[in-house]
Amino acid sequence: MKGNARCFLLDEQKKYTTEISYAELQRRREQDAHFRERRFTALHGMLLEVAEDDYHAFEKARRRERYHRQQQKNGEESTTAALAKILRRCCFSFPELSVCFPAGRD
Repeated sequence: MKGNARCFLLDEQKKYTTEISYAELQRRREQDAHFRERRFTALHGMLLEVAEDDYHAFEKARRRERYHRQQQKNGEESTTAALAKILRRCCFSFPELSVCFPAGRD
């Protein structure tokens, strides 16, 4: 982040009421152990303070999205797409499945 990037802090009621610069956030983190424990997530070029569980959920989703993009970039199929392709092939052996998975979409 750049030194002039905006950072928003939560107050006791979990509302964003304080805006500081990234440079100010770094200074506060160096001086105050409480600020080192706070979690922030980047969104649209800003840092937003979030609760611990929200931070972990957001980062998990971000990692999952990055993994899927990398799979697509490498030409790999997602697990869901691969499973759907296998199930469609099964329709030829089991015609009763063709209702759920129409043929011709490989």
